[in-house]
Amino acid sequence: MKEKVLEAIRLSNRPLKTGDLEKLTGVPRNEIQKIINELALEGKIKVDKCYNKVLGLIEEKEL
Repeated sequence: MKEKVLEAIRLSNRPLKTGDLEKLTGVPRNEIQKIINELALEGKIKVDKCYNKVLGLIEEKEL
């Protein structure tokens, strides 16, 4: 499920709320929220906590 959410964020060109991700992936909202929290802690996505939006992926810089 984490891969589905990451792919939806990757393909989107705008900030996404939990409900938007639910519509795009078909994953239940509370599962999406858990996945978003995990990805934010891992440093893979940018999250705006005030508006509860996923702003996008954090790209890894290659050396």
